[in-house]
Amino acid sequence: MNVGKSLASKVLAVVAVMQSQGLDICCLQEIDVNEPSWPRVVASFRAQGFDIFAGVADANSMRRCAIVSKLPGKLLQLEGVEEAARAVAMVFEVQRNGSYRKVIVGCTYGHASCLEAASRHSGQVIDALCRRRVDWMLLGDYNVALDEAPAAWELAARADVRSLDEAFLEYGPLPATSPSRLRRIDFGLASRQLSAEALHTFETIADHRGTAYDMRFAGPRGFSGPPRASLTAADVSPSCWEEVWRTRAASFQAALTTDVEEAWTILSSAAEQAMAGPAQRFNGCARHSTWRPHRERDVHKAAAGAESLLLTRMRRLQRRLAHLRRVQHDAQLRRNIVADLGLLGHTFPELLEFRHGGELGAVRLVDSLVAALEKESLESAVAAWRQGIDFNYKAQCAWVKRRSGLEKELENAGEVDPLLSRVAIHPTRVIAEAEEQWLPRWSRRQGRCHAAVATALSSLPELPRANLELSFTGAELFAIGKTMCGKAGGPDGWTADLWCHLPLDFWNCLASLWQAVVRLKKLPHIWRHSRVALIPKGNGDCRPLSLLCIAYRIGARAVLSQVSSWAEAWLGHQTSGGVPRRSLKDVVSQVLVSSMDGGVTVAEDLSKFFDGIDHQDLDMAMERLGAPRQFRDLVSLFYDEHYKLFSAGGLLGGCWHRTARGLCQGCPLSPLLASTVMLAWALRLEQLPGVRAASFVDDRYMLLKPQADAGMACRSSRDFDSALGFSCDSAKCKVAAPSSCAWAAGVVRAFGYESTSVLKVLGLMLDFNAGGRALLAGFSVQKARQRLRLASVVAKTVACRRRLFRSLAVPLWTWAGAFGGLAAAEANELRADILCRVGSTSVRDKARPLALEIIGYDCDPVFSRRWAALREVTRVATSTAAWQETAPLDVALRAWPLYLHFAMDILTELGWQVEENGRVISRVDAQGRIRRFRCGQDRLEVLREWVMDWHRREALVQCQRVHRDYHRTEPALARGGWLPPIANGTLCTFRGHCKHFAVCGAFGRQLCLGHGCSGWDKAKRNGLEAIPQCRCGLAEPSRPHLLWRCPEFTTLSAACGPPTTRLAERLLAVAVPEIPPAPPVLDPGEVLEDIAADIRLRWPPDGVLLLGTDGSAFDLVAAAAAFCELVCRGVIAIDCKAAIDAWNGCGCLSFYVTLLRSLRAQLRSLGLEVDAVWVPSHGKPTPPGWRGSAFFSLQRLRAINERADGAAGPLARRRATGSLRQRCLRAREEAARWEMRVLALAERVAEEWDACET
Repeated sequence: MNVGKSLASKVLAVVAVMQSQGLDICCLQEIDVNEPSWPRVVASFRAQGFDIFAGVADANSMRRCAIVSKLPGKLLQLEGVEEAARAVAMVFEVQRNGSYRKVIVGCTYGHASCLEAASRHSGQVIDALCRRRVDWMLLGDYNVALDEAPAAWELAARADVRSLDEAFLEYGPLPATSPSRLRRIDFGLASRQLSAEALHTFETIADHRGTAYDMRFAGPRGFSGPPRASLTAADVSPSCWEEVWRTRAASFQAALTTDVEEAWTILSSAAEQAMAGPAQRFNGCARHSTWRPHRERDVHKAAAGAESLLLTRMRRLQRRLAHLRRVQHDAQLRRNIVADLGLLGHTFPELLEFRHGGELGAVRLVDSLVAALEKESLESAVAAWRQGIDFNYKAQCAWVKRRSGLEKELENAGEVDPLLSRVAIHPTRVIAEAEEQWLPRWSRRQGRCHAAVATALSSLPELPRANLELSFTGAELFAIGKTMCGKAGGPDGWTADLWCHLPLDFWNCLASLWQAVVRLKKLPHIWRHSRVALIPKGNGDCRPLSLLCIAYRIGARAVLSQVSSWAEAWLGHQTSGGVPRRSLKDVVSQVLVSSMDGGVTVAEDLSKFFDGIDHQDLDMAMERLGAPRQFRDLVSLFYDEHYKLFSAGGLLGGCWHRTARGLCQGCPLSPLLASTVMLAWALRLEQLPGVRAASFVDDRYMLLKPQADAGMACRSSRDFDSALGFSCDSAKCKVAAPSSCAWAAGVVRAFGYESTSVLKVLGLMLDFNAGGRALLAGFSVQKARQRLRLASVVAKTVACRRRLFRSLAVPLWTWAGAFGGLAAAEANELRADILCRVGSTSVRDKARPLALEIIGYDCDPVFSRRWAALREVTRVATSTAAWQETAPLDVALRAWPLYLHFAMDILTELGWQVEENGRVISRVDAQGRIRRFRCGQDRLEVLREWVMDWHRREALVQCQRVHRDYHRTEPALARGGWLPPIANGTLCTFRGHCKHFAVCGAFGRQLCLGHGCSGWDKAKRNGLEAIPQCRCGLAEPSRPHLLWRCPEFTTLSAACGPPTTRLAERLLAVAVPEIPPAPPVLDPGEVLEDIAADIRLRWPPDGVLLLGTDGSAFDLVAAAAAFCELVCRGVIAIDCKAAIDAWNGCGCLSFYVTLLRSLRAQLRSLGLEVDAVWVPSHGKPTPPGWRGSAFFSLQRLRAINERADGAAGPLARRRATGSLRQRCLRAREEAARWEMRVLALAERVAEEWDACET
């Protein structure tokens, strides 16, 4: 509570407020009591029954803040706080069940005139409190709001701090407390273990509102997990691992034959020891073992906080020795001390010498040991805090998402009286409600009819059992583990981030363990446990996400990749979502084609689909589909005995619960398993005439033609749901059709669902009246702006903002690619927001082309919406999706320009065309040449460069300062020269600006963005009322004048001469040419025929060739070469991994996959067998698991590949020499060098101008 100065005269008023609000502790700010008056203030409060604690006085002998308390406490010294007068802390004890718990209450008073200083001060106070390793609260007038940049920077990465306000936002915006009632600057922070039950806002004796929290320290505390040994996030060398593993290797190998539990215990313990380091003395719960949740242990009275048991015991001995000095004849006390000395003597043998009559002689030694342990504990606490507080990308993302969610709650809440008390829901209550909701759903289904289930699943094909043996390798598991870095750990406390520091030998052992699991049909017990995180949904419900042990998740991901071949045998166009080679866009494609053909779509949403799947039904479905025996056994092994533990708000439920139904949301295998059941539904419906079915996880779609019997389809679907215990959420189910569709009314009557012409399909809104045109369903410009604002708040630098924009904002409008996106007007609105986040907040100060280049076009909504659509188009145009292989031909072969309307709109905006049914994108370049991009053949970077150049030109066209004059005519003004405007179509890449921006200072960054170094800028920066004169005597100096024409500042003009273009004068840039087409290859068909004829001559009927091929590129001009030797086997040595993948029928080069597949078939028809072998280029080492040729050594393969490489390189250089592309690159490089040189000199001029006296 801010008292508005002169506390000495307001003691009774403060006491009256505390009594009316029922406050036990009140933190006061801006008390401004001088040293002579302080004793009178203390006496006045004590006369009213209160204690008051204040910090030290400032340089003016004034005390700035204090804590008034009814509860007995002790003043606490805060270390490391620069302005100690602005903070004070007290510690008090609460008693619970006969034990004590220490709590610190802190008070802070931030700087009112400087947000950065206020945030820095509160950060220092928080640091001091966190070092105490005890529960704490910090209340006060922070003078900075939580969502303002400085505070967000300090708090975003802190996992150890909780805002006490967060629990109350569901009631609406929290009241502003500042004198202007515009900002909330009076609030409370606390350690993660504390949460408030109620929030009160009240009027005070000053101009601030007061904020109070109800804290029930003896209330429900919930449960927590076991203490774990702290591990270092540093790489473990192979030699270090070998040293740890040497004594365990034999036991591990023996355990693999009979006991996977013991094998897991050995492996996990070795990993813990290797990562704990030699100085680790803490023995917590081992990560391999199962555990029970426990209530937080109360702190012993001898402890100063949450410290180690050893230090607590040493403090007890210290206290007993001090007492012995006063009562040296207390026999019981001496016996206790002797027992303590004996117990602690195992750790400190020096103490054993004082057990026989010389107990008091141990006082000095015990004091020194306590001091040493305190220092060690403090250093450990600081290290743990530093590890959590250091700025990192994950913490920034988490803060933005969390803050975004809180602000969404504010938007959804109605108007609330700001002074109305608010009550929070304690996490223990959330857990209890979740257990009540979900545990009955996860119990065995009552009334299950085996015959009805068999009938429902009879539509599944009866396939022979797949003959598949699961196998695991350390390299494969390590690669999977790297993709899981950043994911939360499971019940065992292991994370992929930790394991990725271990050497490959550990992963090989993990692979051996998984092999034993499959062979012995046993799982380590902890792998059967999962922690359930309750993820809030938009409708107020929660989604139970199961966090499984990382060892199981990694192995399950490996299993999923191996059973994909079995899944491909029965997966078709009907099921998508979490299954191999199928995504939500496959379902959208089928719905779009159906809408084009005038069909009706019935959309159904299954309620709690994953959680309603019965394990017996699942096993029956897998049996019909011929699931591999080992896979079925593993699934049964995992679900037959599975335990779940709920968690919310950092607390855990009280016990583990065994489940008998449902799939774990979070298990890599769950989507594939669920699709086996959903496929039965789809195949059942497709047996009916005129009905097609598709699904994405729990979203089902029936695509009906006019001849379909809607009533029969409805009955068949509902019979299936009844047999398997599923139910649809009728409020979310729709019948979608064009308004002109006459027969849609019959479908609506049959199903009883609401009719609509605009259907939400997996995040897209499809307008059936417009032929299926799609818009983003959940997109909101306001939400995107919110993400941009919050990312800018938490990220200090442009580089950090760029990364956050790309990951948190751009996907909001680009995820749908060619299927749907932003409207052009919305994209331009968001572009203005992006530009505000680069440099100064004013968009007018900056040159748009420069700001877009520096922040990156990937962050530009205008560019990214177009690029996402075109990138998606290249995928659709060149690859045959898995769903197309089983879909009807009239659906599967539909060309994308006919149904991807958004992509066609993008091409229209660019003025480009499509050819060959969308396989070619063509345009006319600046020289009037027709340029064609062949999807699947040309590099995607070529198309990206085209799109970027289009936007660069557009940005320059819209940049008025290089087109309009803006030239002042008054001779007394310090102005630049007159230069002609640039021509439309001018292209600039601003490479020099981007490079200089990354290394320059503040003035350089301004110049890179096209502003600064002017009289107006200097006046604004220094708060001057008048614009200063130039040193040459002219008034209102402009940037062109200072940089190029002023005789007093000649650093730039003397070195580079006067500018010749308006682009150089005002943007310090140079125009560059467009990248021209590649040099033509004369008659490539004849060249290929000559090569083929030459190879045929060298390849006799009874011999085989060793062929080495390689390509090379120089200055964007490529060439290829081939060398061959007559040997005993046909092998092609290639150093391009993508080419090898294409040869093997996989990879991203879909066009060449098809081409090479056809080529291999033709070779086989001629009786020619050719093998392709990947050879690491330029002598690089072969990776683990590399397989060469059985007929040739690695040296032989490298030799033939190097001969081809040696021929391709000079050929590429010869083709590039003198080409248009080479000249273009040299021009661009020269432009970048000129820009960097000019910017560096201009920065010196700006510094000189800033140093001039005004």
